[in-house]
Amino acid sequence: MKFSHFIKIALGILAGYLALFFIVNAFFQFVFPIKASDLMSLAMSGARGILPIFLVSFTLTFAVLIYLFNSWLERKWVRIKWPDIILFMGIAAAIGPTAEIIVNTLARTFLGEPFWLYQLFPVHGGDTSLVMSVIWPVYGFHIYCFHAALKARYDKTEDIDLALFIGMDAITLEVLANLFSLSFFYTFIFYYLAGDLRHLSTAVIFIPYVLGGYLAIKILHFLEKNHHRVFWGITGFIWNWFIIFSF
Repeated sequence: MKFSHFIKIALGILAGYLALFFIVNAFFQFVFPIKASDLMSLAMSGARGILPIFLVSFTLTFAVLIYLFNSWLERKWVRIKWPDIILFMGIAAAIGPTAEIIVNTLARTFLGEPFWLYQLFPVHGGDTSLVMSVIWPVYGFHIYCFHAALKARYDKTEDIDLALFIGMDAITLEVLANLFSLSFFYTFIFYYLAGDLRHLSTAVIFIPYVLGGYLAIKILHFLEKNHHRVFWGITGFIWNWFIIFSF
């Protein structure tokens, strides 16, 4: 990667983080002025009753927003290719909770505390959640649309560039997901112990997301050339259910 290109990407990431910082602080100051500690206690009660409503409303809201945003980015409607969508959603479903458990376990081992704790239907000691059986596939749909939009806008994008985009993109979506949950359901989905983004997400998780994103990109590029994309996608979903529900 050329130094000038690296500087351009770094400045873009910094600008994105600063924008998130101001949005999050404005939200808690003007829209939702409640202490995070109070929200943690609220998050522990009444989750079962809201779960079906949460999953349906979250999926519909973010699927529509993801499709519209990436279609705007591509400057035309993103073309739906079902074998590829199933592959992307399935691989995200498989890698997501697996990586969450591994990363949080390593954080506990070497840092003495986890990076985050799930507040809404936590499993595996709060490392992941029942709701991630839906949210990770939705993120896979976003990666598919984002990948299609970038391919349409640029002739070639390096895998490391995509991984860096995913790092900042994932933090942005985490913030938006938690803002959605706080606004309509009065609870965090996940609570980051670092407070730089008011516990909605954190810059601390950027490097793990980049590393995980790079691995996911390599796997997806390899499987995209495979004629059994639906099979691998469904296998990813099955692994997701096994990991999340074997608690």
